Amino acid sequence: MSYARQDCPPAPGPKHPIIRIKSPQDQRMTILGSHIEGYWTHWTGDRSVLCLQNGAACPKDRHNLPRRWKGYLHVIDHFNGRLGFLELTPAAAQHLRDALEDCSFYRGMRFYISRTAGGKMGRLVIRMTTPCPQMQELPPAEPVLETLKRVFGE
Repeated sequence: MSYARQDCPPAPGPKHPIIRIKSPQDQRMTILGSHIEGYWTHWTGDRSVLCLQNGAACPKDRHNLPRRWKGYLHVIDHFNGRLGFLELTPAAAQHLRDALEDCSFYRGMRFYISRTAGGKMGRLVIRMTTPCPQMQELPPAEPVLETLKRVFGE
C-alpha cells in the first residue's frame, strides 16, 4: 500500500480571502486598490479555474469550458475589520465604474454593498458614501493574482 507523502509543508492559504456577498444586509467597504482587477475563469462543473488565454493557450482540458469574467477589488470589509478581495459580477463592476465615472483613482472610496432577495443569485447593489478622510493611513493595496492562484489551485 502506498501513502500520499510530502516532505515540505503545504503552502499556507491565501493572505487575504475572496469576499463574496451573499446577504441582503449592507456591508461597508473601503477600497484599497486603484482600480478593478478583472480575470476570466472557466467553470469545470464543480469549481472555477483561471483562464490562461492571455499568453499561453488554455490547456485542452479548459479550452471548451464555459468562461466567466470576475472583477476583484482590494478592500477593507468594515463588517469584520478584515482585508480581502471583493468579488464583483460584470454588472456590479459596471455599476461601480458608473458611480465612480468622475474618479480615475478608486483608492479611499467607500461604499455599502448588499444582495437583493434571492441569496447568492440576487443582484449586487452598491451605494457610494463619502471618501475616506485619512487616505494616507490606509494599508497598501495588493494585487489579487497570487490569492486567485491559491484559491483556484493554480
